[in-house]
Amino acid sequence: MDAGETYSAAVTLAAYAPSIDYRVRAVKGSASDETEWSEPKTVQINLFPPRNIGAESTGTYGEAKIVWDKIDGVTYNVYKSLGTDGEKTLLSSEIGNPASGNPNFTAQDLTKGTWYFWVESCVDGNKKCSTEGAAYTVKIPAPKNIRITERTETSLTVSWDEVADAAKYKVSEISGLFDSVDSTTTSATITGLTSGRSYALNIQGIESDNTEGEISTKESKTKVSPITLNDSSTNFYSSYAYIAWNQVAGATSYELGYSETDNVSTATIITGITDTYYKIENLTLDKTYYYWVRPIDSFDESDMRYSDWVGGSGITVLRVKNVNLTYSNSKWLLSWQMDGDTSKFKILYCTDKDKTSETTLDTSKAKTVSDTVSPSLSQYDVTSIINDRDDGALSYYFAVEAYKDGNWYRGTTTDGASYWIGDGYPYGEKSQLPSGATSVSPRTTSYSNYGYSSYYKYVNQSTSTSTLTYFSFKAKKGKKYTVYYADQYSNTGAYLYSSSSKKADMYFRCYSAGSNEGSLADSGTYTFTCQYDAYYVVECKKFNSSTYGYYGIQVVESN
Repeated sequence: MDAGETYSAAVTLAAYAPSIDYRVRAVKGSASDETEWSEPKTVQINLFPPRNIGAESTGTYGEAKIVWDKIDGVTYNVYKSLGTDGEKTLLSSEIGNPASGNPNFTAQDLTKGTWYFWVESCVDGNKKCSTEGAAYTVKIPAPKNIRITERTETSLTVSWDEVADAAKYKVSEISGLFDSVDSTTTSATITGLTSGRSYALNIQGIESDNTEGEISTKESKTKVSPITLNDSSTNFYSSYAYIAWNQVAGATSYELGYSETDNVSTATIITGITDTYYKIENLTLDKTYYYWVRPIDSFDESDMRYSDWVGGSGITVLRVKNVNLTYSNSKWLLSWQMDGDTSKFKILYCTDKDKTSETTLDTSKAKTVSDTVSPSLSQYDVTSIINDRDDGALSYYFAVEAYKDGNWYRGTTTDGASYWIGDGYPYGEKSQLPSGATSVSPRTTSYSNYGYSSYYKYVNQSTSTSTLTYFSFKAKKGKKYTVYYADQYSNTGAYLYSSSSKKADMYFRCYSAGSNEGSLADSGTYTFTCQYDAYYVVECKKFNSSTYGYYGIQVVESN
C-alpha cells in the first residue's frame, strides 16, 4: 500500500470466537526492508448464548443432568427456577469446557415439581444467557428395597418400601410379557407366568392425580418345574446306584439327596450336579435307600432357588442282567452279564406246568440246574433241559442268580430268558385231547394193505355240516409221520385219499394236542417229523350236506 492510504478488509472468524487481534507494519521496497509489527488491536465480537439446552434424569430422585452445546473460550453459569416466571437461582458459575464432548452440570436436591434451567456464557465480563430454559419434572421417588417375597412356577410376588405421596403403585414388565398390575399396598402378585422364565419388573408409585413416579426395576424369575424321574435308567446294584431324571428347562444345576430313612431332612445332599444322572457310591448291600432330586435355577434370592423334591427308593442287590437264550452249533446257551462281585452263580428254570407267568420265575417251584457255576463264566449249556423236557411242557423260563454273603441275588424279577415250544411241540397229556377223540395206532409197515380196516378208523357221517369228529394218536420223538384221510361207501374196506375216492366230502386238518393253530382244508395228507413224544389230533368236518358215508384216517410211521 502507498503511504497515506487507508486499508480495510473482512476476516472470517472461527465459530463462536469471542474476539480477534490484528497488527500493522510498514514495508519499504523489498520484504527485507520492513518495520516491526505494531501493538495488537483487539476487536470484540458478539458473544453467543449457549444453545440446545436439555435436562435428563440421572436415575436418582431429586437430580437432573443439564447439557448444552460447547462454545470455545468461555465459561458458563447455570441457573434454576421452579417455574418459568420464578426467580432464577444460580446453581454454579465458571463451569469450563470438558476435554471432550459437550459441557454439563448435575443439579441436585430438587424437590417434586417442574424445574427450569438456563445456561449463561461468560467472557471478559460479558455474558449471554439462553433465552429458552430446559424443563425437567421431578417425580415422586422410585420405590426402594425391591424384593421377591414368593415365587412359584406360574407366579411372582414382589414387595417394596412405602413411597411418600404415592396413592397407589403399578407393577409392569419391561417387554410387556404381562399386563400391568395396580396395588394400593406395598406388594403385588403377578400370575399366569411361564415356569423358569425371567421377567424384568418395573415398580413405580402413582400420585392421586395419576402422575407417575420414578421407576425401580427388579430382575426376577419364576420357579422351574420339578424334575420327573427316569425310572428306566435308575438302577441299584450291590454297593452303588445310578439315579436318573429328565432335564428341566431353565435349571442351572440339580441337587440330590439320599438316606436310609424316608425323610429328606435326614438325607445326605449332593449339590452342583449339572448332568441328569448321579452315581451314589459306598452303599450297603441288601438295604433300602430313599432318594430325592430337585432342580436349581439362577434366581438371586438363595432361599427360593429350589423347586420341590421328587423322590423314589430302591434296594441294593447283586444284579444279574441281560439274561439271554441263543441257539448255536446245535446247543442252547444261556448267557448273562453281572453287576457286582459274586463267588458263584445258580441256574434255575420253571416250565408252564409250574404255573409261572411268561416273564417271571416262580422261585417256590423253580428247579435248580446248578448252584456251583464258576464266577468266571457268563454262559451255561441248557440243551439237555430243553431237549429232554418235562412231559407236557410248552415253555421254559430260565434265570440266573449270584451268591453273596450267604444270599442269592438276581436283577429285576423279570430279568430272565424264555423258551416257547411252537407248532409240533404239543401238550403231552392225554386229558387235554378233545373229548371223545377216537384213538388211532400208527402202523410202521410200508403202504401195503391199504384196504384193511385194521389200520383205518372210520365213522358214519350224517348230512350235518357242523359236526366235528376227532381222531388222536401219540407220536414219538424223532419219527416221521404221514396222516392220510380217506372216505368210502360202507363200513368195510378203506380207501386212501384221492380225487376219485372222495364220497363223504369232508374237510380235514392235523394239529398238536392243545393247540388251536391251523385251519380246516380240503386236504388228505399231512407229513411231519415229531420233535418230542406228544399227542396229535386229526379233525374232520363235513362240508357238503347232500352226501353221506363213512370216512376215517390212516397214520403211517417211518424212521
